[in-house]
Amino acid sequence: MREILEVYAATHAELTEEFIVGLRASVERTKEILLRDDKAAHIEEDIGFHAQIVQSAGNAELTRVHANIQDKLWLCRCQTYQITSTDTPKAHSEIAEHFAAGDRAGAVEAVRGHIRFVSQALRRAQSQL
Repeated sequence: MREILEVYAATHAELTEEFIVGLRASVERTKEILLRDDKAAHIEEDIGFHAQIVQSAGNAELTRVHANIQDKLWLCRCQTYQITSTDTPKAHSEIAEHFAAGDRAGAVEAVRGHIRFVSQALRRAQSQL
């Protein structure tokens, strides 16, 4: 469900300078947070990055539903932190730069690929419990 919502949002995002600057700033904060190995801060920043994309679509109901899902996934993110956190800056930067270049199709595919990577990591983590 998260993938569907975020792909929709990426397809409809308003590509403003403020949006691009916000995504890039989040990537830089993520890098700093990972250097400190601050799991909770990383998860919150990751949620914020994806929320920016959803909010940029300008749909209040989409934003509300997405936030609800993100809240429910917090514990799942804790399980995948060690597996996926090091990939996050690269994946988020790729998404941001596709948006910055006006390459909406590339951004959509990068969002889709990133969410699937995390989903697969979660499935692997849960199968080892």
